[in-house]
Amino acid sequence: MDDNKRYDDDQSVTSAREQPSSLSAAQPQQPPSSLPKYGVISSLNDALAAIRANLGTYAVTVVIGVVLSAVMTYVYNFAVIAVIGGVGLFFVFSAGSTPSILPILILFFGAVTIISILFSAWLFTLNATAVADGANGMKRSAGSTLSVATRAFVRVALAEALFFLVLTAPLLALVTLSFVLALVFGAESLSAMSILYFIGGIAGSVWILVAFLRYLLVPYVALFEPEVPLRQTLGRSKHLMMKGGQWYVVKLILLCIVAAIALSPFAGEPSYSAQAAEPNIFISLAVTALSLLVGAMVVMLYRNRRQVT
Repeated sequence: MDDNKRYDDDQSVTSAREQPSSLSAAQPQQPPSSLPKYGVISSLNDALAAIRANLGTYAVTVVIGVVLSAVMTYVYNFAVIAVIGGVGLFFVFSAGSTPSILPILILFFGAVTIISILFSAWLFTLNATAVADGANGMKRSAGSTLSVATRAFVRVALAEALFFLVLTAPLLALVTLSFVLALVFGAESLSAMSILYFIGGIAGSVWILVAFLRYLLVPYVALFEPEVPLRQTLGRSKHLMMKGGQWYVVKLILLCIVAAIALSPFAGEPSYSAQAAEPNIFISLAVTALSLLVGAMVVMLYRNRRQVT
């Protein structure tokens, strides 16, 4: 009997160490009226405090992310050059025949897109888990954090893909409709297509903003609430973003715009010479740091919304 109890205790401890942090587990739910509105400055302070509380593991995740991102960039550039060179050689030796090379290009860029989505989801899961652990005062090793990210990133990637599809659905529908009109009516559909693009462009832009404000937390729900089915993460995010969450995101976007304007003098003048490919190290580091900080702040927003709602 004692052995069984000890086994259950060990299993519960192991499970707690291996699962993504539950950001509201340590804090009781409170009605919205008893809590102050969550501001951008408050989330910034909370994000910095969470990072400091788990600084070692967070620093390791950031270094891993930066190094792997650089490697992926170089591999991607090499692959693109190789494919372009291969296509050029193909045209030289096949007298410009295109049908047989098109599926190869589709497969290549499709594979690159899928790999990029999975890699982005893995990095997101890695950093968000480290920040969440710090917010909860939880000490998890870098290896354990990597293990959590590796197990959870596919679900997060599917959630990000769902978020992107919902975000761009009107524009995809507009492009599809335009293609059908051009295919059926030919040049006669040009005037109708111009009006369609004008109206659809405005409506699509409005929808993108609305959908972004509603469904921004979909990847966070997928990561921190694994019990929520993937198709319900949209509704869960919409619920969490009610009563203050959307206005917070608007202010965060404005803050990012201000930061971009402040950094613009350090970007230098645009150059079109051969030296233009040299990256601006300061701008690259600043953008990376800002992206990581904004990501941590959105984790804090999710934490706050779970507490309030």
